[in-house]
Amino acid sequence: GKYFALDARIDLLLTNGLRRRITTYLLAEAARRGQTQFTIPYTRAALAAYLGCERSALSRELSRMAKDGLLQTNRSHFVLLQPQNLQQLSE
Repeated sequence: GKYFALDARIDLLLTNGLRRRITTYLLAEAARRGQTQFTIPYTRAALAAYLGCERSALSRELSRMAKDGLLQTNRSHFVLLQPQNLQQLSE
């Protein structure tokens, strides 16, 4: 289990662009839970560390994605409004 989690994180960190990393992570969480509305086990700071970026950059990009109508977020709770568009961004 740990091997596969580490492998998935390495693949995520090798992804170019912060928006793509965020999108890939959120889509994986949605698929794992089978819903487009979920709560992640990380704070913003912990999620930023997991994604390999600064917390301020993560918050800024999440705000831009919310303005674009892709998602809604409140702390660690996410609602993916347009999963099909997010899927296109992650490819």
